[in-house]
Amino acid sequence: MNPPIQQKELLALCEEGVQAALAAGADEAEVFATSHTESEANLEKNDLNQIRRVEETTFGIRVVKKGALGFCTSNQPGSLAGAAKEAVTLASLSPADDHNGIPEGTALPDTPAAVDPALLALTVPELTEMCMNLMAQTRAIDSRLTIDSGSIGITHATQAIANSKGV
Repeated sequence: MNPPIQQKELLALCEEGVQAALAAGADEAEVFATSHTESEANLEKNDLNQIRRVEETTFGIRVVKKGALGFCTSNQPGSLAGAAKEAVTLASLSPADDHNGIPEGTALPDTPAAVDPALLALTVPELTEMCMNLMAQTRAIDSRLTIDSGSIGITHATQAIANSKGV
């Protein structure tokens, strides 16, 4: 399983997005990102139904301009500047509210991954084999059993947030 984008790199991309939003005219900006990889094998009606593998990174850009909110998402690190500009455009078209704003705070320390590395090393074929074995073992207990649905999956995710107020 390919790992998600490392936390420091993801945070750097969030900070770039904040700067892009400010350069596009936002008074305040915040970028939240999540990068994850996911593998899953699904059972349905006593058979293997679906095997899937997903790798995705998503950015959410929130801006405030003259008290109005704008928001845009992107799943392309290279398009953060364009998404930031779009969020600022949306804020320009939205009504202002005195309660809109980006929260102040302090940066949180990095946290080490709380995961067994052996789980992250499992491949899609290994997950599929585990899923099929689980079904066979369950049905061996009593042949009258029907496996309507079930799945085995692994998700590994990294998240980061940065804003123009020091978070």
